[in-house]
Amino acid sequence: MSNGAMDLAEFYGRLRSYRQRVGALIDAAQEAFLRAMSSDSNILSWYGETFWVDRVRWLVVPMLDVGTASIGHTLQDDGEGGEVNETLAVYGGSSRMNWSHEITRVLGAMLAGTTERHMWAMTGAHLLNLAVVQPLVNPPFGPLFWLALAEDAPGPADNLYTDLTPMMFDMSVYPTQVPSPQEVRRAQGAFMLRLTSALVGGDAEQRSADDWLRICTWQLHAQYPMMNRLFSDIWSRTTQAEIEAREARR
Repeated sequence: MSNGAMDLAEFYGRLRSYRQRVGALIDAAQEAFLRAMSSDSNILSWYGETFWVDRVRWLVVPMLDVGTASIGHTLQDDGEGGEVNETLAVYGGSSRMNWSHEITRVLGAMLAGTTERHMWAMTGAHLLNLAVVQPLVNPPFGPLFWLALAEDAPGPADNLYTDLTPMMFDMSVYPTQVPSPQEVRRAQGAFMLRLTSALVGGDAEQRSADDWLRICTWQLHAQYPMMNRLFSDIWSRTTQAEIEAREARR
């Protein structure tokens, strides 16, 4: 085997390693979320940051955005124009906004062990809501989130939620108001149709929940070139975070 082939094999081995490490990171976050859902304090600790879990809405917000707005295990909506209402909209509803390059930056810093060098609580809350919480109430969104992130990364400075929101539940009003399953499934099918050049997704609304989840999950394997680009981007951001940390110590 030539050195070039060895280098390529090592490169793809490293990508698989990063994919496994990110998977383990998300699995640990899910365990922390579920513990917070049953704890008295509602506190979720993750890589040194503290988040608060609304156990009624299934929503994660940075601890600094909670203040005294919680009673029991949920945030008390203070109506249009109120601070709590805006917090709910930012992390769970109509004002959600984040970017793929911010999410990959935070993932890179986590894997490099340099999260303490950056402000990341807001992006961390979005990452938790997207990769952990939403898939628990809306299972097909789990693979669709990673596919949408991979399609956009490293991405222009556009709001990642532009593509994601139609495929998600609005958690600012959950579970009092749950969106039409048909509407969410239709949006997920439309995304899949675009992603696969109209090969998959046309019959999304006719599929059973289990079958549609299986199809969405399979695309994580079928779209391996795009997924490799995503984890290559996370790898590069890990390297950059390590470089920045070394330079800061000089």
